[in-house]
Amino acid sequence: MRFDAGREDEALKLRKEVLTLERKVLGPGHPDVLLAMQNLADYYFDAGREDEALKLQEDPKPGASDRALAALRQMVAANPADTDRAKNLATVYLWLGQTNEHQAICRRLLDLAANSKDPTSHERAAKAYLIHAHPEPEMLKQAVASGRQALQLAATNDVNRAWFLVTAAMAAVRDGKPAEAESLLDEALKVPGDLRNRRSLALAYRTLARAHLGRTEEARADLAELEKLLHAFPAPPALSAVLLLQPDLLAACLAQEEAKALIGAPSAPVAVPPLPK
Repeated sequence: MRFDAGREDEALKLRKEVLTLERKVLGPGHPDVLLAMQNLADYYFDAGREDEALKLQEDPKPGASDRALAALRQMVAANPADTDRAKNLATVYLWLGQTNEHQAICRRLLDLAANSKDPTSHERAAKAYLIHAHPEPEMLKQAVASGRQALQLAATNDVNRAWFLVTAAMAAVRDGKPAEAESLLDEALKVPGDLRNRRSLALAYRTLARAHLGRTEEARADLAELEKLLHAFPAPPALSAVLLLQPDLLAACLAQEEAKALIGAPSAPVAVPPLPK
């Protein structure tokens, strides 16, 4: 996201004020505070202020990751209808290698989406499971159907259309249709807006699509761009409290590791101590 100097100063000031207020009202380890920290970190990354961004992504206090994960679990348990947080928790579980927990949440999300006409419900359910590199066939069939349904149900002027394109492309990759996936991702990457998480996820799956198509050099070019966006991001299962609330970046990193294995690139070093299971 780019601003002129005056608007940039105003946007930065607003993000700082939101973070300060939420820390005061909610406490430093609250998920909304951690999300505000990540929003500010993303702003710093976009502005080229990487050191400040990386500092914000460190755990604010010892044990913050444990507390944030516990809080997320409690919120999902207390409100089963909150499919956004459920998708978030499912992504974290897969990142941590807790595949049984990941599958249980995904099964519930896919069952909820089955009779829904809400594209967002389908998108969240599909994305939560399609990030799995080795999915169970029956659940994969459901997730692929939901990924495609999300795009079909969405209006052409839907503000989330680019996200639906990415999820439909993820479905195409898992369904063995990389050419279709590449076309959808090309369209998604042309949508205006410099969202780091959306661009990272789109590039990660275009890397996979091009690798499956045997176009290794193009896949490597996408991977190089992706690595710039995810610079210093840890490899699974390392996690910080702030990054715990960025499921799309976690999903992009999972796909990045999958793509590296496909094209023979080295894996990223772990930069953050792992979160205990």
